[in-house]
Amino acid sequence: MSTIKSSSANLTLNADGSGNDIKFQSNAVEKGSLTDGGVFTATSLVDGAGGVVSRPRATPLIINGDMKVYQRGSVNLTDNAALYTLDRWRGFMRGGPLCTATQDSDVPTTGGFANSWKIDVTTGDALTGASNDLALLSYTFEGQDLQYWKKGTADAETITVAFWIKSTVTGTYILELYDTDNTRTCNKAYTVSSADTWEHKVVNFPADTTGAFNDDNTLACYLQWYLGAGTNYTGGTLSTTWASIDGGSTNRAEGQVNAVSSASNNIYITGVQVEVGTYTSTTLPPFQHENYGDNLARCQRYYSKSASLSGLAGAAIFTAFNTNEAWGGNHFPVTMRATPTVAIYNNGGTSGGVHKLGSPDITGVSAANISTTGVAQITKSSGFTADDLYGCTYTASAEL
Repeated sequence: MSTIKSSSANLTLNADGSGNDIKFQSNAVEKGSLTDGGVFTATSLVDGAGGVVSRPRATPLIINGDMKVYQRGSVNLTDNAALYTLDRWRGFMRGGPLCTATQDSDVPTTGGFANSWKIDVTTGDALTGASNDLALLSYTFEGQDLQYWKKGTADAETITVAFWIKSTVTGTYILELYDTDNTRTCNKAYTVSSADTWEHKVVNFPADTTGAFNDDNTLACYLQWYLGAGTNYTGGTLSTTWASIDGGSTNRAEGQVNAVSSASNNIYITGVQVEVGTYTSTTLPPFQHENYGDNLARCQRYYSKSASLSGLAGAAIFTAFNTNEAWGGNHFPVTMRATPTVAIYNNGGTSGGVHKLGSPDITGVSAANISTTGVAQITKSSGFTADDLYGCTYTASAEL
């Protein structure tokens, strides 16, 4: 028998690992029997309120929920294009509204946040021109990351989504979980009460015993904030329990105000977290901040770029084998989710261009031999000089 002592507890562990109690004086952890691997069993670790801890909070499920990572810079949300903006965060406008998405320093006064996601409406629209008009913000999940939700089983978990929002337009807004593997949604209303004021929202979603997420690295679920919607999405009864949809159900955004009606409107979001279980504003676990390096590395699984797209800092260097192919390449900072789409640039930032020292830049070049860990080749119909060196910068996208 061995005893581990601390200022708050004595920990007694038997060598055989059986029937061992670990009890802190604070009662924050009790009934803790250890398995052979030194891991608490699922039913033995309890929180301070006496509830079972269903998931260790080693890293937050939401990546970049504090909006710190901003590799792409400012992004214009053009008509009918789903575009990633701040890392892991996507915007979609259809039917007239146009917006610019940026990182901003306008943040709540509590919670330790330094950045927010700003949606600046540059062209307002009434969203009445077509039934499929839409203004939507999204976060995307891989199926393998959602298995602990136990969706599609009798033990399916309830889900809580919490976030800070500041909007020019008050009224009812809709938050949606959209299971793309099984074409099912659940939609919940929340209220922005005061214009241009930070408000913290905690939204509860019921468990879904129908339709498991695929256990793989492909898109399984969207978390979506409606900012406005046409009649394809409104006019029914809001689907507050999980239900099958046809992709344009009138039950998905019923009651949603139009937050993109005017070029004077702005929307800010930060502090997004997703927790298993049903929480209120008083019982919600605190937002889990990550250090910047860990946050960036998790984002780079989906999108990475050279250190600079202007100049050749962080350049990938290739040696020409003949007139139409050069080899060498660059390793990505982390292994990416899937084989990415790679765009290359010369030192002036021209797409499809590479730089040759002392010579005019060459255009019409494409990346080739791409894997999840790097790019090994660039190709061109002709124009390389054998044995010469060529440099370029890159972006690599493996977004869902």
